[in-house]
Amino acid sequence: MKTRDTLLRPMMVLTPDGLKEINIRDSRTATLISRHDQAIKHFLETGDDSQLRKFRNRGVRVGNQRYRFETDPKSLEERARRGELSFESIYASVT
Repeated sequence: MKTRDTLLRPMMVLTPDGLKEINIRDSRTATLISRHDQAIKHFLETGDDSQLRKFRNRGVRVGNQRYRFETDPKSLEERARRGELSFESIYASVT
C-alpha cells in the first residue's frame, strides 16, 4: 500500500484560463500536477503530445473548485511563444 501525506504545497497548475496558484494538501494531487507539468515540458521539447493526451478532460479539485489541465497543443505552443510558460518550478514561491 502506498502512503500519502497531507502537507501544504502551494503549486502552479496550467489551466485553459492560464496559470493558477493553488494550495494542495494531498500528495497524490501534487504528483498528478507534477506529471502534467512534465507532459507539457516533453511536448514543448519534442513536439510529441502522447503524454499530454493522458490529461485530456482531467484536472484536480481543491475544495469546491475544479482546475482543468491545459492540454491543447496549439494553446501550449502559443503560450510558450509569448513567454507565459516558465518551468523553473511548479511550486509557488512562499514568502
